[in-house]
Amino acid sequence: MENLENLHNKKQDIHHSTFLEFKVILKKEDNAEKIFEEILKHKKFEYKLSNISTNGKYQSFLLRVIVEDQEEPRKIFDALRKKSQFVL
Repeated sequence: MENLENLHNKKQDIHHSTFLEFKVILKKEDNAEKIFEEILKHKKFEYKLSNISTNGKYQSFLLRVIVEDQEEPRKIFDALRKKSQFVL
């Protein structure tokens, strides 16, 4: 049995995945699936159309992505921001 000092000095390797949701607004002519696949590559994700603007110029999507660590959400957000009109 290890003592508390040894346990404290060990680097803990915590792995857990969780879904993170983004609201992504794209122009009507943008291909959401292509954009999401390009950004997320081999990550598991799902998305659905959530709204279309009254003038039909924009469409919003709810995007759910599995993230593995604390850095991924910021990386995904930044990549989405470059390809979309707005991200929440």
